Amino acid sequence: VGVPTERGYSYKENIVEGSSTPGDPPFLIDPTHNDPDRNIANGVLTSDGDGSVPLLSLGYMCADGWLGNDKLNPSKVDVITKEYMHEGSFSISDPLARSGPKSGEHCDVLGNEQLAFDVLKIVTGAGDVGTSIVSNIKEIAKRINSH
Repeated sequence: VGVPTERGYSYKENIVEGSSTPGDPPFLIDPTHNDPDRNIANGVLTSDGDGSVPLLSLGYMCADGWLGNDKLNPSKVDVITKEYMHEGSFSISDPLARSGPKSGEHCDVLGNEQLAFDVLKIVTGAGDVGTSIVSNIKEIAKRINSH
């Protein structure tokens, strides 16, 4: 988490000049829509995420949906949620140009040192991984569940 991620778009009708019928496609992203207070730039709404997937999609079910819900988790499988805050860095010696050992970006997280240690703990049984949430996904879940 901690990487601005596309989540929505502002559209405008695609009107062909000199015609009253919409063009193909009938709607286009409106690059003139900017609202910094709502994280909209050039018609694109961004929110917290991993650069590819928004936080809501990444975390809602793990942080709330499957917990204590027998319909969504009928086998009552333990759910452990681990979030890794993106702390990108740059190293000229990194041949893959990744974001460093504390990356939280979509694919780069596989090179995150803490993730590697957590995977080793799980596969060796050498320690408890435990839940670690660094985002505001719990507050988002409360707002969703209140509707």
